[in-house]
Amino acid sequence: MPGPAFNRRRGLFIARPDHRRRQWRLTGGEVFPTIYPVEQARFLGIDLGRRRVGLALSDPSGLIARPLETITVTGYGDALDKILAAARENKVDGIVLGWPISMSGRPSESTLEVEAFADKLRASCAVPVYLEDERLSSHQALTILHAHGKKIKGNKDKLDRISAAIILQSFLDRRQMNIARDA
Repeated sequence: MPGPAFNRRRGLFIARPDHRRRQWRLTGGEVFPTIYPVEQARFLGIDLGRRRVGLALSDPSGLIARPLETITVTGYGDALDKILAAARENKVDGIVLGWPISMSGRPSESTLEVEAFADKLRASCAVPVYLEDERLSSHQALTILHAHGKKIKGNKDKLDRISAAIILQSFLDRRQMNIARDA
């Protein structure tokens, strides 16, 4: 079980593995959890809209999300076809769809539309489809654009794909916490 050790005099970590608890125990008694193995899986993140759909893709290890593209659609049927094509092209193991519940946690009209779309998506593809809370994802994406000196005008396509990456990263982080907890 390899891992770092720290010696205060030499500036190095000195630790011994505690195999029963899956931890590294330092000579001073401090404990560092072992990093658990990663389940390899690639996911497609979706920020669904009536006119634009933001897409994001995870790395093959399923740890990091990155914005992929924004597709312009004429309706949900068109969106379904283009999302399925993107999923096939990128060979994903799962699809994560942003779930727009209100700040109070109650479903809205768009929540019901996304749930109906998720049902159609599940019926049309062989990979699992997950719903992920997307509250404040567009606000976070807007903050990121402003931090990089970009204005919203002319950058709505960037906003949608960054929102999709935020939704996907939220799902990936929660998934990793569950894997680590269950290990």
